[in-house]
Amino acid sequence: MATRMLSKLLPHGSIRRRAVKKLLGKKTLDEYGIWAENNRDNIPLYAQTPLATRPLVSVIVPAYNTPKKYLDPLVYSIVGQSYDNWELILVNGSPDAAARQRIDACKDIDSRIKVVGLKQNKGIADTTNEGIKEAQGDYIALADHDDVLDEHALYEVVHALQDNPEAGLVYTDEDKISENGARYFDPHFKPDWSPDLMTNVNYITHFVVIKKTIVDKVGALDSGKDGAQDYDFLLRVIDTGAKVVHVPKILYHWRAAERSTAQDFSSKPYITQNGKKSLEEHLARRHERAEVTVVPNRPGFYRVTYEPPKKVSIIIPPFANNAVLQEYAALLAERTHPDSMKVTFVTSDDVRLDLKKENMAIKRVTVKTYDKKFLNQALAVADETVVVMNQALLPETSDWLTQLSGLAELKRVGAVAPVVVNNEQVIEDAGLVQYGNGLRALFAAEQLGQSTYFGNTEWTRDVDALTGGCIVFKNSELQTFLKSSGRKSQRDLFTEFSLHQKQQGKQNVLWACVVLSNGGFWPSGVETGPSFNPSLFWRGKDIRTCTTEEQLLNYLISLRK
Repeated sequence: MATRMLSKLLPHGSIRRRAVKKLLGKKTLDEYGIWAENNRDNIPLYAQTPLATRPLVSVIVPAYNTPKKYLDPLVYSIVGQSYDNWELILVNGSPDAAARQRIDACKDIDSRIKVVGLKQNKGIADTTNEGIKEAQGDYIALADHDDVLDEHALYEVVHALQDNPEAGLVYTDEDKISENGARYFDPHFKPDWSPDLMTNVNYITHFVVIKKTIVDKVGALDSGKDGAQDYDFLLRVIDTGAKVVHVPKILYHWRAAERSTAQDFSSKPYITQNGKKSLEEHLARRHERAEVTVVPNRPGFYRVTYEPPKKVSIIIPPFANNAVLQEYAALLAERTHPDSMKVTFVTSDDVRLDLKKENMAIKRVTVKTYDKKFLNQALAVADETVVVMNQALLPETSDWLTQLSGLAELKRVGAVAPVVVNNEQVIEDAGLVQYGNGLRALFAAEQLGQSTYFGNTEWTRDVDALTGGCIVFKNSELQTFLKSSGRKSQRDLFTEFSLHQKQQGKQNVLWACVVLSNGGFWPSGVETGPSFNPSLFWRGKDIRTCTTEEQLLNYLISLRK
């Protein structure tokens, strides 16, 4: 009732609603919750297509003193599944006698329910392992004892397996339900398989179904990783080369009970350390040389720094205003720390740079307009790892080049880009994703660090394409693309190149731990994402309203040391 009243008083999209949100400083008015309350019970019965195969799915649930108010909804959400070839294995590690009896009694509800009694609690990992030992299914599904499955969860997963018979791991979207089960909120609409997001945070979590032969291959959950045992287990499953499939539907409801993940993390630092160790072992198995650090004040978030190349080139194309180009190039060099790399700036021959840092050099191109000739000349003298700055973007951290170039070295990576923000930390560019029949800007106009229905805006992730405002790639791969495409215009070149890279089976990575700022001088691409026309760089019609080239020049000068 309260949410319906709020919806009437503050209609969606209204100025009043936006003003209240801004005043409150967060998304208190939960549109998803309002939708779920108004529509969930009115959704018509699901029209299911017949399944060609009907594998047995073993749902494993470790149970520990589970209250009746949580246990019953979980059990009956599985009993009521529209797909009926399943078994539920409750592993009872409860020391409380009443809880133990209550859980044991569940086997009388349905013949497909088994209860494995433990003499003593073994911890979450080993308790789950006891259930897996008893499983007879072709697939193993993992669920928590106080959560709820959507009634079509198993059907949707089996349907996905039918369409992808080679799949080894299937995951779904999820939301949260209130403790009394009356309110649905905080949905997480996950991306399709994103290996780089998985090295930032365990975004898969629930609901996961894994082929039993793969479970047997990777072995038991590691009790030495308790608290991060699911992260470690999923990383080991992934490292078998199993195909990962995403079902883009909310099929799992995570109960917001009298527990807090954030509080668990902060009060039990070993959880984060176990996650870090799991990630380090994952990278070692993949032979990817990198350092893992825990993100401060972000429980469960990790940062990976890959070993950078020995040489990298930064191409700065000519701008329409040469004074702006000169000032920007000098400022970028000032804010770039080569560390152990040799950094070469490649730009037009009328730019003068006083490079005072070791391992820095400059190479000049005679072409003074940004066209195919300039790019060909620049690539011809550039190193294999190349950064192209198609906007006047400034790094916010000194390790920006090490971060971006190190990731671009990996064979599986097609291109890399940072997050671009304005001077208010509002996202201007976070890559492009397929939406409907076209590409849309991800997280456009969202605040950096904001939690959204699609995850946190600070999460690194794989995207469908990159705009090219700042892009890092392998020189030889772009040159091969240019020869095969035969294109003459530079417009949208790097978006097309990144799409090509994805078609070749490579990942385009939004490396969100690197943030570059445009100082508020680049036009926003809120609706469809930025579209760059390099031949018009810094001409008045490409600058924000009331922003002149003189103002931009003065702004850049003011930032110099």
